[in-house]
Amino acid sequence: MTQGGTSSTLGRAVAVGYVAACAVATLCYLSASPVMRSAIAAGISLTPVVAVLVSFRINKIFDRLPWLLIVLGMLNMSAVNAVWLVTVGLGISSWVDPSVTIGVQMSGYLSMLAATMIVVFRHAPENLGGVIDAALTGLGVAAPIWEFLIRPRMLESNVPVGSHLVVLVQLLVLLAVLGSLLRISRTSGRGVAALRFLVAAMIWTVAGFVLSAFATATAAAIAATAPPRIVGLCWVLACLSLTAGAIHPTAAQFTRPVRGWCDVLSPVRLARLGFFLVLIPLVGGVQQIFGGEPDGILLSLGPLLATPLVLTRIGQLVAQRTQDQSVLAHQATHDELTGLPNRRRLFTLAAEACARCEAGELDSLAILYCDLDGFKPVNDRHGHEAGDEILRVVGRRLVASVRAEDVVGRLGGDEFLILCPGARRSEADALRDRVRAAVADPVAWRDTTLRIGVTVGVSAGSGATARLVGDGVESTPVTVDDLVAAADRDMYARKSMRVRQRAPEARLVDGGEPDRPPLRRGA
Repeated sequence: MTQGGTSSTLGRAVAVGYVAACAVATLCYLSASPVMRSAIAAGISLTPVVAVLVSFRINKIFDRLPWLLIVLGMLNMSAVNAVWLVTVGLGISSWVDPSVTIGVQMSGYLSMLAATMIVVFRHAPENLGGVIDAALTGLGVAAPIWEFLIRPRMLESNVPVGSHLVVLVQLLVLLAVLGSLLRISRTSGRGVAALRFLVAAMIWTVAGFVLSAFATATAAAIAATAPPRIVGLCWVLACLSLTAGAIHPTAAQFTRPVRGWCDVLSPVRLARLGFFLVLIPLVGGVQQIFGGEPDGILLSLGPLLATPLVLTRIGQLVAQRTQDQSVLAHQATHDELTGLPNRRRLFTLAAEACARCEAGELDSLAILYCDLDGFKPVNDRHGHEAGDEILRVVGRRLVASVRAEDVVGRLGGDEFLILCPGARRSEADALRDRVRAAVADPVAWRDTTLRIGVTVGVSAGSGATARLVGDGVESTPVTVDDLVAAADRDMYARKSMRVRQRAPEARLVDGGEPDRPPLRRGA
C-alpha cells in the first residue's frame, strides 16, 4: 500500500474512532456520578497530551509550537480537573488556594488560545481578507450572545463590573478566533482534517464557556466549582477533538497555508460584514430604546476590538487594489511571453527619446530592428512550445548583450526592437555584432539542440536637429516611424542580400517574402 493510501486509511480510522469515543464518553459522562464525572474529565484531559507526544514521533511534525502550547494548556486543565476531583468529587479539603486554581485555569485557556491564534496567523497571509471578515463576523455573533444570554444572568446575580469585563473579553476573543478558524478550515480543502478537529474543539470550548458563564454567572465561580453536567461534557468532547486532531496523519500540515486562494469581497460578503459591524452597537444600545440602561462595556469594548480589524481590512483592500492596478499596467505595456516591453511601450519610449533628441537633451538615438532567422522551421518541426522557449531565450540574450540604458522589447511574432538612447551609428553597429553573436548560440530544448540566427537592421538619429543618418534618408525632425521604418528597411535589405548570395533557388530560412513592405507604427 502506498504512503498516501496508508495515510488515508489511518485518517478514516481516526475519524471513526473519534465518533465512537465521543459517543461512549457522552453516555458514560451523563450517566456517571459527580465523582466519576470528575474522574472521567481528569483522565480524558490527558489524552491530548499523550496524542501530541505520539504524533511528534509518527507524523514527523516540525512546526511544533502550536502543539506544545496545547500540551501546556491541557496539563494546566488536567491539574484543575484533579483539584475538582479531590475537593468536589471526593469531598476532601484542599490546601490549594482558589485563586491559584483560577490562575492555573486561565493559564490553560491562554495557552490553548495562543495555539489556536498561531494556526490562524500561519494561514492569514494567504487569506488575510477572509480571516479578518470571519473574525469580525465572530465579534458580531458574540454581541447578542452576551447581551441576551450572559449579561442578564450576571446582572441578576449582582456580579461586579470587573467580572463582566473579563467574561465579555473572553467571549469576544473566542468567537473571533472561532470565526477565523472556520474560514481557514473552509479554504484549506479536504486534505487537512486535523484543522477540522481543531475547529470542533474550539466549538465545544465556546459552547462550554457560554453555558458555564450562563450557569455560574462569575468567572471565579467557573474556576472554583465543578462544572454542570452538560458543561463538563463540552470540555470532554473538546479534549477528544484535540486528541483526534493531534493523532491524525494531517497533523503535520495543518499550519501550512493553502497557496493561491482567490479572495474576492463580493457584494454578499460586504453586506454580511456590514450587518455584523452594525450589530454590536445596535445590540449594546437596544436596552435604552425600551427604557433600560445601555451596555456601556459592550459599546466600548466591541468597537475597540473591531476597529483595528476594520482598518487592517481597509488597508488590505487598498494594497490589493494598488497591486492589481500595477499588474494591469504591467500587462498593458509588456509582452506576456517574454516579459519585455511590448510594441505600445516601445513606441512610447521611442517617442520620448525622439523628443529629448529634438530638444537637445539627447545627443543621439539608435534603433536596432531584429528579425529571427530559422524560427519558422523550428516552430513547425518542434511545436509552439519550442518556439516559445526560443523567444524567451532570445529575449534574455538580447537584454544581456546590450547596454544598461538600452531597452529591449518584442514587437510581435519573431521580431524584437532595441532602443539605444545616446548611441551613435558606430556604437549601434557594434551592438548589432554582439546581438548576432548572442542569438547564434545554440538553445537546448529537451533532448535536442535548436539553432537560429538573427538579421539586425540599424537606424540612428543624431544632433539637436535629429537628422536621420546612416541610410541616405533625411527628415527634420526625425519621428519614431522614420527611425523604425529605416531600421526595418536596413534589416530587410541585409536579409535580401543574403538570399541573393545563395543559389537562385534558395529561400529565406524563415519563409519571409522579399517584397514585404517596411513596418509602420500602425502595422
